[in-house]
Parts: sequence; structure tokens; C-alpha cells
Amino acid sequence: MKGKLIFSALVIILLITIYFENKLFIIFLLLLIVRIVLLKNKNLNLLIISLSVIFAVRCRLIKPPTTVPQIQSGVVTPDSISINGDLLTGELQTSHETVKFIYQIKTQREQRYWKKLDHMVQTKPQIKKIESIAQSRNPGEFNYAKYLTKQSIHYQAEITEFKNLIEYQPQNFKGKINALRIHIIKYLAQLPKWL
Repeated sequence: MKGKLIFSALVIILLITIYFENKLFIIFLLLLIVRIVLLKNKNLNLLIISLSVIFAVRCRLIKPPTTVPQIQSGVVTPDSISINGDLLTGELQTSHETVKFIYQIKTQREQRYWKKLDHMVQTKPQIKKIESIAQSRNPGEFNYAKYLTKQSIHYQAEITEFKNLIEYQPQNFKGKINALRIHIIKYLAQLPKWL
């Protein structure tokens, strides 16, 4: 049984690939199932069936939210934003989910603030519109929507103004680790480039 556990791993990989990527892998899955049946190992068959059911249920549970989120406030981290001229893009973490955002910077002073941001900020953004991430239109094009879906980001917001920018102190363990990482990056950025 020990050397045959690779079959269960292959079945799970093919199952996930079929569900999320390409249905053509059903052929390989069927061939693999025939090979597993020919082994006549009841324990292996039971293991593969139970793992397949668990992973199939998990794949079915991964669905984007159907309602558009109403964003009252959110947290912006300096490592999740990028500035290109007067366009600020990044991720806004709300209480329930993460949303990509686009914001048109209005003044030089505001641009300097976002460029020098070195801590998490909590804000109450004014939202112009929220929409789903656009799917790719051309065959072979990078599917940005699928990439963001795998990161649990389903919507993009266009922000007209950030109100009440205050420093945010994370309350949970994950947030504290993220804040520590931001401070380490800030410290390392002060070192000479050749190090």
C-alpha cells in the first residue's frame, strides 16, 4: 500500500484540475481509475474514494460571493498598494473580504503621503462603483480574474476619496505578523543597496 499512495495524489490533482482548469483531463482520470481498479486493492480504493469525495465537496464550496459588498470601512497596507503616476491601485481589506481598488490621486501632497506610507491605515472610502473583476476575452490571454479568485478577491472598487485615514493597529495574529513584516521591510529599505 505504501508505494501505491501516489495514485491517490494523482486522482486528487486530476480532480482539482478538471474542476478548475480543463475538462480534457477527464480522459487521464478515467485511465488512472482503470489502472487503480486493476490493482484490486480494497484499502486503496476506499482511500481514493473518500479523498475524492472530500476534495470534490471542497471544490464545490469554493464559490465567489453573489452579493456585491457594501464597503463602509477598510484597511490599506503599504505592501498592497502601488502608485503609477497619479493612479493608486491596491487591496482594501474589509471586515469580510478583500477588494481591489483604483483611486485617482488628486494632489502632489497626497501622492507623497501614499508613497511614504509605512504603516497600516484604516479608512472610510467613498466608493464610486463596485464591479466584478473582468474576465479575459481573448483565448490564451492571462486570466487575471481567475488569479484573483484564487486569492479570494472577487470585486474591484473605484474610489473617489479616502476619508478619516488613521493608523491601524491589528487585533489578530495574522495582522500583527503583517505589521511586523512591513516594519522589517521598512528597516531593510534603509540599508545600502549593495548589501
